[in-house]
Amino acid sequence: MMARWFLMVSVVFVLGAPVARAQTVYVVRHAEKVDDSKDPPLNADGAARALALRHVLRDAGVGHVYVTPYVRNKETARPLAELLRVHPRVLPAGDVTGLVAALRKHQAGDVVLVVGHSDTVPELLQKLCGEKVVLQHGDYDNLFVARRDGAGFVLTRLHFGAPRP
Repeated sequence: MMARWFLMVSVVFVLGAPVARAQTVYVVRHAEKVDDSKDPPLNADGAARALALRHVLRDAGVGHVYVTPYVRNKETARPLAELLRVHPRVLPAGDVTGLVAALRKHQAGDVVLVVGHSDTVPELLQKLCGEKVVLQHGDYDNLFVARRDGAGFVLTRLHFGAPRP
């Protein structure tokens, strides 16, 4: 009788225990830009991709957004940030170590969007997840999902936005 009671209590305790939610970090490269000048805005395809990002992540629970000071990064994040009423945190474009430190300070259950660059996204994912990622010059449709798994992050690579003809 005592063994059955212990088993019932154990089952109730395990099933009733709250499940820890993992921290999730979505990482994208800024969307398509007008030209290769120092600080260009998004072109029409880039503006459409920023809207696609808003559509994809609108129900993902994003509560934190990190961008660089460049117009293209801010414009990529703007539709989602405005929809969710989240004020993006601006970090220097080259400070990947500082970004990783900031991301590691987030709590379980936090959902974060990071808008980076073709050179900083691979470096960020290497430092955060230990995964080597290569981005080509025209790669704008990658959506990387890093989910905390214990002390580290597990990476998934997805694609978003309409494919080009």
